[in-house]
Amino acid sequence: MSYFTQLINLMIEVMLPLTLLVAVGGLWPRFFPDTPVDGARSLLNRMVMYLFLPCILFSVASTTPISGELLSVPLLVGIGSLLSGGILYVAVYLTPLGRGLPDATRAILVVGGMFGNTFNVGVPVLVFFFGTEATRYAVFNDMLMTMPLVWSVGVWICTRLGAHRKSEQPAVWRVMLSMPPIWAFILGTASQQLGLTYAPLTAATWFIGQATIPVTLFVLGMTIPWRNLTPRPEILSA
Repeated sequence: MSYFTQLINLMIEVMLPLTLLVAVGGLWPRFFPDTPVDGARSLLNRMVMYLFLPCILFSVASTTPISGELLSVPLLVGIGSLLSGGILYVAVYLTPLGRGLPDATRAILVVGGMFGNTFNVGVPVLVFFFGTEATRYAVFNDMLMTMPLVWSVGVWICTRLGAHRKSEQPAVWRVMLSMPPIWAFILGTASQQLGLTYAPLTAATWFIGQATIPVTLFVLGMTIPWRNLTPRPEILSA
């Protein structure tokens, strides 16, 4: 199979369903105007945070042996994210590209450009190229790189560079440790390391967790203010 053919198949088999899910979420309120959009988003987000995402994280972590090869993924992606953040900081804070933008907007551009969507988009792409087993790389990258960096460096960028707040810093680690996905991942990893993996539970949580990406992308479509989107050079650069 040629590279071009593989790329076309990727667009059809992976990006098409992802795009359709976002599009359906965006069109839903238009075709069903009686939908309580805010309430629906809140309910679906809670289901992802408290049920679907913890289930898939537990399932993957409980069946994945820890190895140097596995841990190299979040390490290398983390280094790349920090380098990207440095480049974006220079671009939007120290060059004419970001001139005239509010500090909050510039901070959002830096954070948004630093952290890619390695789970919701990364999992389908990895599965397409390498099979279901590749899901583990997206999961471990998300939990060992994205979550810690977003809740440390990302929060610092938003509160210091975006809002210039030196007081009333949010208790980010307390918030982070209160998230069910974190504990689901820890429990899954512990069960694998202690040899306590229970296959029926792993299969059940995997089945439930399959709803994570479709529901998340549907909610994303409902959330995006489509009519207010305007292409701008600084956004395209990020």
